Amino acid sequence: MINNLEKLEKTTERNVPLTFEDYAAIREPAVNIIINDYASKLVRASEEQGGDKLTMEEAREIAKREIPAGFVPEWMKNLRISANIAGTELCYLEALNGTLTRIEELLSVVFADDVDKHLTELAQSFRREGVSE
Repeated sequence: MINNLEKLEKTTERNVPLTFEDYAAIREPAVNIIINDYASKLVRASEEQGGDKLTMEEAREIAKREIPAGFVPEWMKNLRISANIAGTELCYLEALNGTLTRIEELLSVVFADDVDKHLTELAQSFRREGVSE
């Protein structure tokens, strides 16, 4: 469990410079991820069909027989691409949020009943925030 920044930093920096081929060479953790993912989908499918329900261990054995070994590096590549897309979307959403906040501030000035009064109040709030006593 990651419970401090040092462990988080070590976790994020671990295996960062590796290529997909390097990951394929040390693929044991990746294989486990893929096996567990596929097995959980098999268990879920067996529950939905209502017949004999698979245990997770039985599903793992089926996954080990059915997943081709050459598929692991491609799966990991797709996971990395998905993570990059999610990070990019987060950056765009944060930028949109900032832009919408600035537009909201501008609209509050434009639609204020008494623009001069509103601008005076806004200027006074800046003075209060900027002055340190």
